[in-house]
Amino acid sequence: MRFWGQTIALLIALFTVFEVGCRLLLGWSPMSRNDARYGQVMAADKWVVQSREGFARERTNELGNLDAPMPAVPPANSILVIGDSLTEARQVSRAERYTEQLGALLGRRVYNVGHSGWSPLNAIAYLDAEKPRFRPALTVVQISGNDFDDMINRKRRVHVLEQTGRFSIGVPSRGERGFSRYLERSAFAMLAFDRATAIIAGGGNEAAGSSCETLAPLATRALPWVLGELKRAAGDLALLYLPVLDYHHGCIDRCASSRALYITAAAAANIQLVDATDAICREFATTRQPLHGFWNTVPGEGHVNAEGHAVLAKLLAERIGAMP
Repeated sequence: MRFWGQTIALLIALFTVFEVGCRLLLGWSPMSRNDARYGQVMAADKWVVQSREGFARERTNELGNLDAPMPAVPPANSILVIGDSLTEARQVSRAERYTEQLGALLGRRVYNVGHSGWSPLNAIAYLDAEKPRFRPALTVVQISGNDFDDMINRKRRVHVLEQTGRFSIGVPSRGERGFSRYLERSAFAMLAFDRATAIIAGGGNEAAGSSCETLAPLATRALPWVLGELKRAAGDLALLYLPVLDYHHGCIDRCASSRALYITAAAAANIQLVDATDAICREFATTRQPLHGFWNTVPGEGHVNAEGHAVLAKLLAERIGAMP
């Protein structure tokens, strides 16, 4: 009996050490909550640790964003930036994110409300629900080539619906349930489960992205409506297009078809679109260092690194400064 007691105590101690190590150094994301209006968001005032691409350890603010605390009185000239994981940017520190650098360049408060897995549909619903809280002078919505798949994915995602030629937004009624919800309570268990599924799936860098050349017909048909709804909800609006680049074959956008559709639809809707493709490729041509990828991942693949965020901030500052 004493042997089994010592064994159980040792296992508990080892699990505790692994749990603390994961939460501090390897990877920890708090349990998300499902907002019935605009989808999944992180819990407020929680640590987020990310080490799969680069490394960053940040704390969510009272809204669940990886951003500074909300000011008591929103400044009149603030900028609200909404996007997916490229804007949330868990891979770099808050000071390195393009939103933080943009605020420093312009001398304005820039809110980062990016969230992994979001699409322009989340942005529409979020603006309808939360814009009065920020009262921004300008809203920037970050878009990318894989939005077209995200907008029709009904599994835990906000998605577009079509009925008799009319479009609307569908929001999942509840978040993920079952075994995975229990896993989320433990950083060590989540990390082990995540690594095991990656090995079973063949490994590789999940954030590498695909060609994005097979566009969902429903999302393509809905795009003009989506941009119109964004403009209605945002008021003063600019779009920031971030490419999925193939640096190994000449800095080519893997999502060129998506990019072309966005450019055409934005022009038709009279919305300013800031395309970061040329700025990133010019920097790459000068330094020969990809602006995606980190020391612990495949160079040129995955999310934007610190050098890439600096380029995005400078580009946005120039374009926003030139806007009437």
